[in-house]
Amino acid sequence: MYGLLVSYNDSDGFVDYIHEEWGDTAFNFRDLGLIWGRNLNSDSYRNVDIYNTTTWIHWRVPSEYRGSFFGDDISNNHILSDDSEIKELIESTDVGDQIYLKGYLCRYSNDSGFGPRGSSLTRGDRGNGACETIYVTDFEIVKKANLGWRTVRDILWWILPILVVLLLYFTLNTPIKLNF
Repeated sequence: MYGLLVSYNDSDGFVDYIHEEWGDTAFNFRDLGLIWGRNLNSDSYRNVDIYNTTTWIHWRVPSEYRGSFFGDDISNNHILSDDSEIKELIESTDVGDQIYLKGYLCRYSNDSGFGPRGSSLTRGDRGNGACETIYVTDFEIVKKANLGWRTVRDILWWILPILVVLLLYFTLNTPIKLNF
C-alpha cells in the first residue's frame, strides 16, 4: 500500500490510556491515518480536518469539498510489528510523509485478555470495526515532507521549555520595588 500519512496515534502516548488498559502498547504501537487514490487527485484533502484519537480516525469535510473527498480512500491502520527496525522506521514518520507498507491483514489478541481485534475486509464500511489491522513486514518512507519546517519545530520544541524556565527564574529572582 502506498499512501500519504495524514494523522497518527502512538499507543503509548500521553493521552492514550485505552491501549495501556488493554495491555496493547508494545505490539500495536501506532495507528496510521492514510489517504490515497482519489483523495490525492486534488488538493481538497488539505482543507479537510483529519485527526486520530485512541482507536479511531476522524475527518470533517467542509461542504464545498464534500464531492472531492472520498471515505473509501482513507483508512485508520492499527500497525503491528515485532521487527525493531520496522518499528523504529514507522515511529520516525510524521504527517505529510509519503509511505509504502506491506504486510498482512490480521486478527490478534494478547495475554492480558484484550481482543480479539480484527480487520476490515472492505473499503465501504464505516464506524467500529472499519479499521485495518496490519502486521507489517516491509515499510519505507518514500518521501519525507516539510523537512525545513520540521527542523524548526524540533528546535523550538527544545528551546521553548528552556525559555520558560529562564523567564520563571528571572521573574522570581528580580526584586520588586513598590513606590508608595
